[in-house]
Amino acid sequence: MNGAIVTSACSLRVESKDQTVNMAPAAISGLINGEATLQQPFKVQLLNCSPQRTDSDTPGNSAFTLMFEGTGDRQGFLARGSAKGIAIRIKDSRGKQVVPGVPMQQLLPSSGDLALNYALSLTGTGAALEAGDYQITIRLRMNYF
Repeated sequence: MNGAIVTSACSLRVESKDQTVNMAPAAISGLINGEATLQQPFKVQLLNCSPQRTDSDTPGNSAFTLMFEGTGDRQGFLARGSAKGIAIRIKDSRGKQVVPGVPMQQLLPSSGDLALNYALSLTGTGAALEAGDYQITIRLRMNYF
């Protein structure tokens, strides 16, 4: 007989059941002037994680990366819809901007639970602005190591 004992993955909890964040309407004049909209907070919670490494060669807590994926660039995540020239910027709780497709490394705390706080803001991309509705789809990927 042989086998292995592995640690379980974290449970992921977000604030809304459909994982939608609704942004308040923004005036196009503010975006023309380069102002960002008011920040819309959102939180990602990791629950019931197994933070301790099991290999004796690597001491300390487990690490993981989070990556927000979507259409965008260093300016932010680009919008689809009738509104043009806008993007969503995401910043973490330390004010560091999230770049689409770039992993952000985190450590799991000893308790195994972690709340990650972010803020969204709407900003102009520098392209011609057009009023209208918009949608932005952002996928969150998490990798343990």
